[in-house]
Amino acid sequence: MPHVSPAPSRRDILPGMTTWMAMFAGQLLAQAPTLLIYIGGLVFCLVYWRRAPGAAVWAAGGLALLLLASLGSPLVQTSIIMNRTSSGGSSAQISTMMTVTSLAFGVIRAAGTALLVVGVFAGRPQEAPRGFEIPPAMPYR
Repeated sequence: MPHVSPAPSRRDILPGMTTWMAMFAGQLLAQAPTLLIYIGGLVFCLVYWRRAPGAAVWAAGGLALLLLASLGSPLVQTSIIMNRTSSGGSSAQISTMMTVTSLAFGVIRAAGTALLVVGVFAGRPQEAPRGFEIPPAMPYR
């Protein structure tokens, strides 16, 4: 009878990589372009901190929240899936927890986006009106 190697266990996808780690890494890989933009934006805020400190503070705060949500959401969701499925949680329980998690991280993302938008306009000088005033049109007779 030929020797058949055992199938990898549920916990070991690659040597030393558990299912949990593989799920989390896959979710991060899918978000890699966005994560790079957030990190690059934070570096950009640090570089231009002296030129526009108000805008840099707001934008860095927003980018930090967006980065936190982008890293935290897959971490929490992977934990929910792995813990509930291994402990025999029902699909309804998993669904409820995933919904609550999505809502919570959606609020964090909204706050980050709001801070980023504030950063666009923070500390900008108000310009004097340019040109000349146009008088209203005369009524037609």
